[in-house]
Order: sequence, then structure tokens, then C-alpha cells
Amino acid sequence: MHCDIQVITTKSINDGFGSFIAFEGYQWTPGAIAVMQGDSGGPVFTIDPGTPSPTTVGAAGVIQAYPNGTGMSGSSCGSVHDLGSNTCSRWVLFSSMPAFLLNTKSTLYTA
Repeated sequence: MHCDIQVITTKSINDGFGSFIAFEGYQWTPGAIAVMQGDSGGPVFTIDPGTPSPTTVGAAGVIQAYPNGTGMSGSSCGSVHDLGSNTCSRWVLFSSMPAFLLNTKSTLYTA
């Protein structure tokens, strides 16, 4: 889980299946990352900062990629490692949950 990511802007991207608008977020915690190789397709969620502890989690979207030119590798990724080339970024592109559900003709069920 990667925390403290702030949405900066939106971008039109093409994931090979078509173009869509994605949110672009940035990791503000020094030395931390926003996304790593293998995170694509993973959930993006928000946490309500309830008092005294978080009480609600919201489905915000699905991780797509990181913007071209923002990738890092090796020790720049910190203590996390994957079985591939160990690439990561402080930037992340993710689709919104409504766009994901619409484009995949899916339904989100919550308890």
C-alpha cells in the first residue's frame, strides 16, 4: 500500500485497448513511491480520516501505469522489490472507478 498520493491532474492515455482519461498522482512522502512494476490492475482507494481511527474506505479507481519518463529502478525504489526489473515511480496513473466499471461492464458490490 502506498499512502500520501495527491492527484495533480488528468491525462488522456491509451493502454492498448483504447484511450481514456486517467488521474495522475504524485507521492509526497520523501523516499516513498506511488507505484511499482506489477501494481497495474490493483485497487486505488481513499480512507476517511474518521476519529479516532479510519472508518470508511472508498473505491477510487484502478492502477494503470506510471507516466513515461518518471520510472526509477533498483535502490531508488527503496526496500520493495519485485521479481521483474524492479521499476517504480513517485508518479501514478489510475482510471476512476466509474470509468473502469463502465468500460469493463462491471458492477461494484460493497458490504
